[in-house]
Amino acid sequence: MPAGPDIHSLFQRLLEHPEDDELYLVCADCLQQLEDPRGELILVQHLLEQTWSVDLFRAQQALVERRQELLPAELFGNRALRAVAEWRLGFVRTLRVRDYTVPGVEPPDIVSAVARALEHPSMALLERLCFGSVAPGNFGHEDFGPLLELLLSRKPRFLRSLSLGDFHFGRETRDGDEWGHLASAGAHGVNPWRLLRNWPGLEELSVETVRVTAGTLATPGPRWLRIATRRGCCADALDAISSTTWPALERLELFGIRWATPDDALSSRHLEPLFSGEVTPALTHLGLGLVLSASQCEALVASPLLRQLKTLDLAHTELRQGARGALEDSAALAKLERLILPRR
Repeated sequence: MPAGPDIHSLFQRLLEHPEDDELYLVCADCLQQLEDPRGELILVQHLLEQTWSVDLFRAQQALVERRQELLPAELFGNRALRAVAEWRLGFVRTLRVRDYTVPGVEPPDIVSAVARALEHPSMALLERLCFGSVAPGNFGHEDFGPLLELLLSRKPRFLRSLSLGDFHFGRETRDGDEWGHLASAGAHGVNPWRLLRNWPGLEELSVETVRVTAGTLATPGPRWLRIATRRGCCADALDAISSTTWPALERLELFGIRWATPDDALSSRHLEPLFSGEVTPALTHLGLGLVLSASQCEALVASPLLRQLKTLDLAHTELRQGARGALEDSAALAKLERLILPRR
């Protein structure tokens, strides 16, 4: 941020009170006096929040595209990376990053690029960070370890949501053998439990990975956890979730990617700890994308867990013979605020 008589103190006040919209307008006036383009961007985005219009939206886009200093060149000026930013009042609040394989272009050093990007003034209020694929040429088969090490060392002050392996961002089809090994110790010794234990401010974690190993939490943990894994590895993921208690977890989503391995139904013993409700005492939203038998659905509708749920999302679950009837005939499900069943 350019030096000025008041901007430094204003910026510090903004970091202490990021919810105060009036402070953004004061900063915008000071920035415009300093000919910083973020001053105009704050004003345009503030007007957009008051009254949305095509003209204001186009003005915002033109300003961001025209003034390259608004964004870190390490991410947005690199042909081998795709980065998408979502703004609010002059600051990037959501950042999505993934690699591209570009002929003749050396694979990017994503860790260094992200490290420099996090120092950019526009990233000071970053709340959500999503990583898609990471080139195997960098880490080998989607190893997110170096990125996690970077984030653990920096712990961006306002970052509350982290998504690793968001393969729907820019590349919908993946070879299962190239999925990330986030939970394995690997060469970098990083796993999600270490991430959650050492980052108590992280409220949302989404992971798409081959396998998840057991661990323990020393903090309340996140409010929202999403794990997508190979269907054949769902048992390991459930065992990992059940290996500790999640006192703050309100939303849990677990998906087995059906194209990654042959059909693999879960043993009921893997579901019992979750259905007991003891490992997730605050859970109100459960989303499952598994293979469930009729007996497993009967166990679910009779479980203590169901009594605490408000939403049960089974849209991506494969129901075996008799399973749908076990759900549809249950009076207990009528007490849910929202029930989503797979299409027939």
